[in-house]
Amino acid sequence: MEKAKKTSVKEACAYSFMDGFGLQYITPYAIAAGASNYHIGLLNSIPSLFGNLSQLLTLKAMKKWSRKKITFIAVFLQAIMWLALIVAGSFYLFFNIKTSLSAYLIVIIYTLLILFGAFGGPAWS
Repeated sequence: MEKAKKTSVKEACAYSFMDGFGLQYITPYAIAAGASNYHIGLLNSIPSLFGNLSQLLTLKAMKKWSRKKITFIAVFLQAIMWLALIVAGSFYLFFNIKTSLSAYLIVIIYTLLILFGAFGGPAWS
């Protein structure tokens, strides 16, 4: 029981870190990477739509696979998307590529990040 409490606190800290330093600052990050108003609109609407729809698939997946396996895969893929998000912003910030490619990559990768997180949510709960 005590081990479960400690693990729960660690997981809560990790999620709070992701939420506070990542999810809350995705819009300024996209603007810094050259996103236009159009890209920001996509960034604020598409991820939520696909994330919520992905939860419908989680119920079917839970009939085939264990909750632990679904959660592990979803969290792992979400972590990979954080790394990909850094790379996408780097195209604009470090390599000075001044096209909308970075903004579209950020929208796509952030959508996948939210999708994987939402997909694992019901299994985690």
